[in-house]
Amino acid sequence: VLLGPVTSLSRITCDNKHRLVVGAGAEVTVEQWGSVSNGATESGLQRLTQVGFFHANMQVQDLLIFKNFLLLCDAYDSLHFLVWRESDKSLTLLAKDYDPT
Repeated sequence: VLLGPVTSLSRITCDNKHRLVVGAGAEVTVEQWGSVSNGATESGLQRLTQVGFFHANMQVQDLLIFKNFLLLCDAYDSLHFLVWRESDKSLTLLAKDYDPT
């Protein structure tokens, strides 16, 4: 469940796995497209599943991706610099601008 309008979409590739990165409100989620691994459902059923998230203290206006690094942008609270780690499927804050405009 996203808390706000989707303002940015992008793709991140790490270890030959392609993920969808969604910026909506103050949330950044990393999604993967794949098969449902529940034995009770139909075989071959595909869906989008959240595999990682980050809650920013700003409204995510845009996001830029370079390799496995993400730069989150906002009109008022400036920038956040994150890294996506595939090993534990986490978005980790590396740096942010402590002096917003």
